[in-house]
Amino acid sequence: MTAQVPKLGFWFIHRTPLYEEPRATRVVQLLTDQRWPWQPNVIRPTQFPGRALYPWKGGKTARTALPTAIGDVLRSELTEGICVVTSRVDTTNHAWFDINSGRAALRHEGMAYPFDAIGMCRVSVPTGESIDDWLAVMRELAESIQIGHGIISAEADERWMRVRIFLSGGLPQPRMPQDFPANETTRILNVRREMGERYVRPPAWATFLRRAHVNAVGGRDHLLATVQPPVVHDCGDLLYIQLSASVDDALAPETEARRRTFADLLAPITVPPLVF
Repeated sequence: MTAQVPKLGFWFIHRTPLYEEPRATRVVQLLTDQRWPWQPNVIRPTQFPGRALYPWKGGKTARTALPTAIGDVLRSELTEGICVVTSRVDTTNHAWFDINSGRAALRHEGMAYPFDAIGMCRVSVPTGESIDDWLAVMRELAESIQIGHGIISAEADERWMRVRIFLSGGLPQPRMPQDFPANETTRILNVRREMGERYVRPPAWATFLRRAHVNAVGGRDHLLATVQPPVVHDCGDLLYIQLSASVDDALAPETEARRRTFADLLAPITVPPLVF
């Protein structure tokens, strides 16, 4: 039987102004990095409510012009952020990333990590490209924007991946587990103001934890001995824990077993369960 190829969903939260230097330049570098399996060529500015529209003409952007174009959108006072995509047609939009620049701080006063950065990759990368190289780009991006917490969700069904990164999914389902996508997103939204500080999400295929989170569940050595993740990286203040050595095994039974063990370990700081 051929293993299912998962879809990867990225969900990071941050509170960092990304329109300021030198961070803006670093974000631009990572959004146009050669390690993307498909190079983005369409830019979508996130318009700022109540302000003049960003003067964007739309259409594809030449590769040589991408860094300047992305940088201009990211730094603009007329935008809240930017989305870079690899195709205007959803079925061929194999990778995209949408990042909030941090300009809307006044609308989110009191939130620990008010801004998000979300993305997707359909994993079946072109010949000669490496998904592991691109995951390295995502780790560098997470470190550069100083995320408070984040996950990379691996899903066989793209619908569930989208629910987890967009925090959507409709009403909670009492007969389903607490980490069923609709239930998990409701749990997160209930305590969104404290996400990344007091609470973290249930672990996914890959999870970013700050040092404070790791210490809250017994420390690094205890976490690694308990979960035994095959891939671990230090990303500044973040610890990156990946539950299978390869994306190909992201949905394997042994990977799910590690995730369950990890979930038990993180329970004291995980978003509270729903009460039905």
